[in-house]
Amino acid sequence: LNVNQNIIYCKICWRIQLHIWRLFRLGVLMKNYIYSARNNAFFKMSNRKLYECAGWDLSDAIEVEDVVFNEFTGEAPTGKERIAGKNGLPGWGDIPPPTPEEISHQNLYRAQEEYNKASIQITMLNELVEDDDWNGTSKEEVMGLLDKFTEYRKLLRAYIKNSSGGSDFPMLNK
Repeated sequence: LNVNQNIIYCKICWRIQLHIWRLFRLGVLMKNYIYSARNNAFFKMSNRKLYECAGWDLSDAIEVEDVVFNEFTGEAPTGKERIAGKNGLPGWGDIPPPTPEEISHQNLYRAQEEYNKASIQITMLNELVEDDDWNGTSKEEVMGLLDKFTEYRKLLRAYIKNSSGGSDFPMLNK
């Protein structure tokens, strides 16, 4: 290298070093975490021994930069979930559709919520009847709503007792 080339080379090296120093200062290139593809989880590097003593198998764990940790512990893109990539690093994969069992549990949970809401409505309507206070409506309207919510609650109770959580979810007739 001649003198001019050497000066240019030194300036480039200095700029690269400055850029790397800035990235470290911003925490971009810091490595405070390890990632285990087997567990699909991140662990603070300084706590590795604690996790291993607690029974975690971290034999496959690799050091990752903080930017990787931040990306994959933040909010996932719509329709995606964190998965263990083939290269031992995290990646984004499609969320699988719910299984029939999961759908059943969701339906039963929703049925219980609807049952509780219907019970609250029935209690409110019964109080109006007991107090002879129609709250700006007519007795017939309140009694009609009471019948509607009572029938809906009976359908929900039968649905919940069936315990299948099938697709025959009862609906409130409005």
